[in-house]
Amino acid sequence: MNKLDKIQSMAIQVVRLPDGSYEASIPQLARSVVGYGDSSETALADMLQVAEATAQFLEEQGEDLPDPEPVPEWTDYSGRVTLRLPKMLHAQLDRLATREGVSLNSLLTTILQAGATSLAAGCEFGVASSDCAEPRRRAALRVSEGVRAAKSYAKREEPPSRQRRKRKA
Repeated sequence: MNKLDKIQSMAIQVVRLPDGSYEASIPQLARSVVGYGDSSETALADMLQVAEATAQFLEEQGEDLPDPEPVPEWTDYSGRVTLRLPKMLHAQLDRLATREGVSLNSLLTTILQAGATSLAAGCEFGVASSDCAEPRRRAALRVSEGVRAAKSYAKREEPPSRQRRKRKA
């Protein structure tokens, strides 16, 4: 199997970006083969051009590609998983499911699917796929925003009713 055939036999991911354009990539190649376009078809065609150039470059360099990951046998899985959660997280997820108008099972499936897709695309854990381009910078911004919010919360004054209770005690 030549390098281009290897690349074309790998799993391809096509994602719609926030601006409405599309991105096609091969997650197994750590986002080094990526194409963009106004439609999923043009993004896929662009990605295949990049794949051809990558295969030619690797051929010239004498480098090898990893073998395509085997497709799992879906019949070996029941689709059922038992999960234990802290009570507080269970309550938060239940409220979120109610707010979204879906079952808790549907919500958990959606969250797990989004996380697995993000990880397969080479993103850091917990980073949304649209933020994948700059995961470390965005994660650092979120952390600094959280620290800033915590500091401002700590500085806020207590309501007068709580201050009075403290004095009496």
